Amino acid sequence: PALEAQVEDWKNQSRMRYRQQLAAQGITDSSMAGQLEGWIELQAQKMRGELAGNLYGQGLQGIHTAMGPSTVASQTAMGMAGGTAGSLQAANKALSDLLGSST
Repeated sequence: PALEAQVEDWKNQSRMRYRQQLAAQGITDSSMAGQLEGWIELQAQKMRGELAGNLYGQGLQGIHTAMGPSTVASQTAMGMAGGTAGSLQAANKALSDLLGSST
């Protein structure tokens, strides 16, 4: 539930940001808003997958801690990098780039 709340919060903030941007630019084209809505949904799905992968990675890191650095599972866990903050930052940058390119 907490991870889904993060995704929903990002979606709501992104919607608010693009709506403000479109209003400030005087853009009333509903097809552009629809495209941005679709893009936000795609990013949210991607973010859900990344967050689920992060949970999996955290579990593998727990195995690494419990079993030591010589096991295959622990090596796999150590190879999984990234995090929630990185996922959110990447999505926010992509949204900013998308909005910036529409000006």
